Amino acid sequence: MDALAARREAEELIEARFNAGLSNELVVSRARIERANAEADLHEVQRQRNGVEHALAILVGVSPSAPLVAPEARPALPLPPSIPVGLPASLLGQRPDLAASVANLKAANAQVGVAEGMFYPSLTLTGNFGYASEALRDLAGGSARQFSIGPLALSLPVFDGGRNRANLALYKARYEEAVANHENRLLTALREVEDALSDVQQRQKQGEVQAQAQEAASRALLVAQARYERGVSTYLDVTDAQRSALAASRAAAQIRTQRLLASVAVARALGGGWSQAPALATVR
Repeated sequence: MDALAARREAEELIEARFNAGLSNELVVSRARIERANAEADLHEVQRQRNGVEHALAILVGVSPSAPLVAPEARPALPLPPSIPVGLPASLLGQRPDLAASVANLKAANAQVGVAEGMFYPSLTLTGNFGYASEALRDLAGGSARQFSIGPLALSLPVFDGGRNRANLALYKARYEEAVANHENRLLTALREVEDALSDVQQRQKQGEVQAQAQEAASRALLVAQARYERGVSTYLDVTDAQRSALAASRAAAQIRTQRLLASVAVARALGGGWSQAPALATVR
Protein backbone atom coordinates (compact mmCIF):
# COMPACT_ATOMS: atom_id res chain seq x y z
CA MET A 1 0.00 0.00 0.00
CA ASP A 2 2.94 2.34 0.58
CA ALA A 3 4.03 1.72 -3.01
CA LEU A 4 0.56 2.52 -4.34
CA ALA A 5 0.36 5.70 -2.25
CA ALA A 6 3.74 6.82 -3.60
CA ARG A 7 2.68 6.12 -7.17
CA ARG A 8 -0.57 8.04 -6.73
CA GLU A 9 1.25 10.98 -5.21
CA ALA A 10 3.71 11.00 -8.10
CA GLU A 11 0.86 10.80 -10.61
CA GLU A 12 -0.89 13.78 -9.04
CA LEU A 13 2.33 15.77 -9.07
CA ILE A 14 3.00 14.97 -12.74
CA GLU A 15 -0.54 15.85 -13.75
CA ALA A 16 -0.27 19.14 -11.91
CA ARG A 17 2.96 19.95 -13.70
CA PHE A 18 1.39 18.92 -17.02
CA ASN A 19 -1.61 21.19 -16.44
CA ALA A 20 0.82 24.02 -15.66
CA GLY A 21 2.69 23.36 -18.89
CA LEU A 22 5.82 22.16 -17.13
CA SER A 23 5.65 18.57 -18.33
CA ASN A 24 4.52 16.57 -21.33
CA GLU A 25 1.95 13.84 -21.89
CA LEU A 26 4.57 11.10 -22.14
CA VAL A 27 5.63 11.71 -18.55
CA VAL A 28 1.98 11.68 -17.46
CA SER A 29 1.45 8.34 -19.20
CA ARG A 30 4.47 6.85 -17.49
CA ALA A 31 3.19 7.98 -14.10
CA ARG A 32 -0.22 6.45 -14.80
CA ILE A 33 1.38 3.18 -15.89
CA GLU A 34 3.43 2.99 -12.70
CA ARG A 35 0.35 3.72 -10.57
CA ALA A 36 -1.68 1.06 -12.39
CA ASN A 37 1.12 -1.51 -12.00
CA ALA A 38 1.36 -0.80 -8.28
CA GLU A 39 -2.40 -1.20 -7.93
CA ALA A 40 -2.30 -4.52 -9.80
CA ASP A 41 0.52 -5.73 -7.54
CA LEU A 42 -1.56 -4.80 -4.50
CA HIS A 43 -4.49 -6.89 -5.76
CA GLU A 44 -2.16 -9.86 -6.28
CA VAL A 45 -0.82 -9.54 -2.74
CA GLN A 46 -4.36 -9.33 -1.41
CA ARG A 47 -5.24 -12.51 -3.32
CA GLN A 48 -2.31 -14.33 -1.74
CA ARG A 49 -3.24 -13.01 1.68
CA ASN A 50 -6.81 -14.28 1.28
CA GLY A 51 -5.49 -17.75 0.47
CA VAL A 52 -3.28 -17.79 3.55
CA GLU A 53 -6.10 -16.56 5.80
CA HIS A 54 -8.45 -19.22 4.45
CA ALA A 55 -5.86 -21.92 5.14
CA LEU A 56 -5.37 -20.62 8.69
CA ALA A 57 -9.12 -20.57 9.24
CA ILE A 58 -9.37 -24.25 8.26
CA LEU A 59 -6.41 -25.01 10.54
CA VAL A 60 -8.12 -23.50 13.60
CA GLY A 61 -11.47 -25.05 12.69
CA VAL A 62 -13.54 -22.05 11.59
CA SER A 63 -15.19 -21.06 8.35
CA PRO A 64 -12.83 -19.73 5.65
CA SER A 65 -15.05 -16.67 5.39
CA ALA A 66 -14.53 -15.85 9.06
CA PRO A 67 -12.18 -12.84 9.28
CA LEU A 68 -9.12 -13.66 11.35
CA VAL A 69 -7.52 -10.25 10.83
CA ALA A 70 -9.35 -7.00 10.22
CA PRO A 71 -8.93 -5.88 6.59
CA GLU A 72 -7.67 -2.48 7.69
CA ALA A 73 -5.25 -3.92 10.22
CA ARG A 74 -1.64 -3.81 9.15
CA PRO A 75 0.37 -5.18 12.05
CA ALA A 76 4.10 -4.79 11.67
CA LEU A 77 6.22 -7.91 11.60
CA PRO A 78 7.45 -8.72 15.11
CA LEU A 79 11.12 -8.93 15.88
CA PRO A 80 12.57 -12.45 15.87
CA PRO A 81 12.80 -13.90 19.39
CA SER A 82 16.16 -13.87 21.07
CA ILE A 83 17.70 -17.34 21.24
CA PRO A 84 19.65 -17.74 24.50
CA VAL A 85 23.30 -18.71 24.57
CA GLY A 86 24.31 -22.17 25.78
CA LEU A 87 21.24 -24.22 24.92
CA PRO A 88 21.62 -27.70 26.51
CA ALA A 89 21.50 -30.76 24.30
CA SER A 90 18.90 -32.21 26.67
CA LEU A 91 16.33 -30.02 24.92
CA LEU A 92 16.38 -32.56 22.11
CA GLY A 93 14.60 -34.90 24.49
CA GLN A 94 11.44 -32.91 23.75
CA ARG A 95 11.33 -34.24 20.20
CA PRO A 96 8.61 -36.87 19.68
CA ASP A 97 10.73 -38.83 17.20
CA LEU A 98 13.56 -39.18 19.71
CA ALA A 99 11.08 -40.08 22.47
CA ALA A 100 9.71 -42.89 20.29
CA SER A 101 13.25 -44.00 19.46
CA VAL A 102 14.20 -44.20 23.14
CA ALA A 103 11.04 -46.20 23.89
CA ASN A 104 11.90 -48.66 21.13
CA LEU A 105 15.44 -48.91 22.49
CA LYS A 106 14.20 -49.74 25.99
CA ALA A 107 11.75 -52.31 24.64
CA ALA A 108 14.47 -54.01 22.58
CA ASN A 109 16.75 -54.08 25.61
CA ALA A 110 14.01 -55.65 27.71
CA GLN A 111 13.54 -58.37 25.10
CA VAL A 112 17.23 -59.22 25.39
CA GLY A 113 16.78 -59.62 29.15
CA VAL A 114 13.81 -61.93 28.63
CA ALA A 115 15.77 -64.05 26.16
CA GLU A 116 18.70 -64.33 28.59
CA GLY A 117 16.31 -65.38 31.37
CA MET A 118 15.18 -68.35 29.30
CA PHE A 119 18.57 -69.98 29.95
CA TYR A 120 17.95 -70.38 33.69
CA PRO A 121 15.54 -72.60 35.63
CA SER A 122 12.54 -71.10 37.33
CA LEU A 123 10.98 -72.08 40.66
CA THR A 124 7.22 -72.02 40.98
CA LEU A 125 4.73 -73.06 43.64
CA THR A 126 2.11 -75.60 42.65
CA GLY A 127 -0.48 -77.84 44.25
CA ASN A 128 0.76 -80.94 42.41
CA PHE A 129 2.20 -83.55 44.74
CA GLY A 130 3.44 -85.84 42.02
CA TYR A 131 6.33 -85.55 39.61
CA ALA A 132 6.15 -85.00 35.87
CA SER A 133 9.62 -86.02 34.89
CA GLU A 134 11.94 -88.90 34.47
CA ALA A 135 14.99 -89.27 36.66
CA LEU A 136 16.82 -86.04 37.42
CA ARG A 137 19.79 -87.21 35.38
CA ASP A 138 17.55 -87.44 32.31
CA LEU A 139 16.18 -83.88 32.56
CA ALA A 140 18.64 -82.53 30.01
CA GLY A 141 17.91 -85.20 27.50
CA GLY A 142 14.66 -83.86 26.05
CA SER A 143 12.74 -80.62 25.80
CA ALA A 144 11.69 -78.49 28.77
CA ARG A 145 10.86 -80.64 31.82
CA GLN A 146 9.10 -80.04 35.14
CA PHE A 147 10.04 -81.78 38.40
CA SER A 148 7.54 -81.52 41.27
CA ILE A 149 7.89 -82.59 44.89
CA GLY A 150 5.21 -81.39 47.23
CA PRO A 151 4.24 -77.79 46.58
CA LEU A 152 7.61 -77.00 44.93
CA ALA A 153 8.03 -77.31 41.15
CA LEU A 154 11.30 -76.88 39.27
CA SER A 155 11.10 -76.00 35.55
CA LEU A 156 14.33 -76.47 33.61
CA PRO A 157 14.68 -75.03 30.11
CA VAL A 158 16.56 -77.30 27.73
CA PHE A 159 18.33 -76.00 24.62
CA ASP A 160 16.20 -77.78 22.07
CA GLY A 161 18.11 -77.39 18.81
CA GLY A 162 19.71 -74.15 20.08
CA ARG A 163 16.33 -72.36 20.14
CA ASN A 164 17.11 -70.23 23.18
CA ARG A 165 20.51 -69.38 21.81
CA ALA A 166 18.97 -68.36 18.50
CA ASN A 167 16.30 -66.25 20.21
CA LEU A 168 18.95 -64.44 22.24
CA ALA A 169 20.96 -63.70 19.10
CA LEU A 170 17.81 -62.42 17.40
CA TYR A 171 16.88 -60.03 20.19
CA LYS A 172 20.46 -58.80 20.51
CA ALA A 173 20.47 -58.06 16.78
CA ARG A 174 17.20 -56.17 17.15
CA TYR A 175 18.64 -54.18 20.05
CA GLU A 176 21.72 -53.28 18.02
CA GLU A 177 19.43 -52.20 15.18
CA ALA A 178 17.46 -50.03 17.61
CA VAL A 179 20.71 -48.46 18.85
CA ALA A 180 21.81 -47.70 15.30
CA ASN A 181 18.41 -46.21 14.43
CA HIS A 182 18.47 -44.06 17.56
CA GLU A 183 21.95 -42.78 16.81
CA ASN A 184 20.88 -41.93 13.26
CA ARG A 185 17.81 -40.04 14.50
CA LEU A 186 19.92 -38.21 17.05
CA LEU A 187 22.43 -37.14 14.41
CA THR A 188 19.57 -36.00 12.19
CA ALA A 189 18.14 -33.93 15.04
CA LEU A 190 21.54 -32.33 15.69
CA ARG A 191 21.90 -31.50 12.01
CA GLU A 192 18.45 -29.89 11.90
CA VAL A 193 19.26 -27.75 14.94
CA GLU A 194 22.62 -26.73 13.47
CA ASP A 195 21.02 -25.85 10.13
CA ALA A 196 18.32 -23.78 11.81
CA LEU A 197 20.77 -21.89 14.03
CA SER A 198 23.03 -21.20 11.05
CA ASP A 199 20.03 -19.93 9.11
CA VAL A 200 19.13 -17.56 11.96
CA GLN A 201 22.66 -16.15 12.00
CA GLN A 202 22.90 -15.68 8.24
CA ARG A 203 19.44 -14.13 7.98
CA GLN A 204 20.37 -11.61 10.64
CA LYS A 205 23.52 -10.62 8.78
CA GLN A 206 21.55 -10.45 5.54
CA GLY A 207 19.00 -8.16 7.18
CA GLU A 208 21.70 -5.79 8.39
CA VAL A 209 23.16 -5.46 4.89
CA GLN A 210 19.72 -5.10 3.34
CA ALA A 211 18.93 -2.25 5.74
CA GLN A 212 21.90 -0.38 4.31
CA ALA A 213 20.66 -0.99 0.78
CA GLN A 214 17.19 0.21 1.72
CA GLU A 215 18.58 3.41 3.22
CA ALA A 216 20.68 4.09 0.13
CA ALA A 217 17.71 3.47 -2.18
CA SER A 218 15.54 5.87 -0.20
CA ARG A 219 18.24 8.52 -0.40
CA ALA A 220 18.59 8.01 -4.16
CA LEU A 221 14.83 8.49 -4.58
CA LEU A 222 14.90 11.81 -2.72
CA VAL A 223 17.77 13.00 -4.90
CA ALA A 224 16.00 11.93 -8.11
CA GLN A 225 12.80 13.69 -7.10
CA ALA A 226 14.65 16.87 -6.22
CA ARG A 227 16.54 16.84 -9.52
CA TYR A 228 13.31 16.31 -11.46
CA GLU A 229 11.53 19.15 -9.66
CA ARG A 230 14.43 21.46 -10.57
CA GLY A 231 14.30 20.28 -14.18
CA VAL A 232 17.78 18.78 -14.06
CA SER A 233 16.69 15.20 -14.88
CA THR A 234 13.73 13.44 -16.43
CA TYR A 235 10.90 11.61 -14.72
CA LEU A 236 12.42 8.35 -15.96
CA ASP A 237 15.16 8.80 -13.35
CA VAL A 238 12.51 9.21 -10.67
CA THR A 239 10.73 6.07 -11.86
CA ASP A 240 13.93 4.04 -11.73
CA ALA A 241 14.71 5.34 -8.26
CA GLN A 242 11.19 4.49 -7.07
CA ARG A 243 11.51 0.96 -8.40
CA SER A 244 14.84 0.51 -6.65
CA ALA A 245 13.46 1.83 -3.37
CA LEU A 246 10.38 -0.40 -3.56
CA ALA A 247 12.49 -3.43 -4.45
CA ALA A 248 14.74 -2.75 -1.46
CA SER A 249 11.73 -2.42 0.84
CA ARG A 250 10.25 -5.67 -0.42
CA ALA A 251 13.55 -7.48 0.03
CA ALA A 252 13.81 -6.16 3.59
CA ALA A 253 10.29 -7.39 4.39
CA GLN A 254 11.07 -10.80 2.92
CA ILE A 255 14.24 -11.07 4.99
CA ARG A 256 12.33 -10.16 8.16
CA THR A 257 9.87 -12.92 7.33
CA GLN A 258 12.69 -15.39 6.71
CA ARG A 259 14.25 -14.47 10.06
CA LEU A 260 10.97 -15.30 11.81
CA LEU A 261 10.69 -18.58 9.92
CA ALA A 262 14.27 -19.44 10.87
CA SER A 263 13.41 -18.92 14.56
CA VAL A 264 10.40 -21.19 14.11
CA ALA A 265 12.69 -23.80 12.54
CA VAL A 266 14.94 -23.68 15.62
CA ALA A 267 11.97 -24.22 17.93
CA ARG A 268 10.71 -27.08 15.77
CA ALA A 269 14.14 -28.73 15.62
CA LEU A 270 14.32 -28.59 19.43
CA GLY A 271 10.92 -30.24 19.72
CA GLY A 272 9.04 -27.26 21.11
CA GLY A 273 11.35 -24.34 21.77
CA TRP A 274 14.28 -23.51 24.00
CA SER A 275 12.35 -23.17 27.28
CA GLN A 276 13.24 -26.16 29.42
CA ALA A 277 10.30 -28.57 29.56
CA PRO A 278 9.95 -32.17 30.78
CA ALA A 279 11.88 -34.23 28.27
CA LEU A 280 10.11 -36.98 26.39
CA ALA A 281 13.40 -38.72 25.65
CA THR A 282 16.74 -38.93 27.38
CA VAL A 283 19.53 -37.66 25.12
CA ARG A 284 23.09 -38.57 26.07
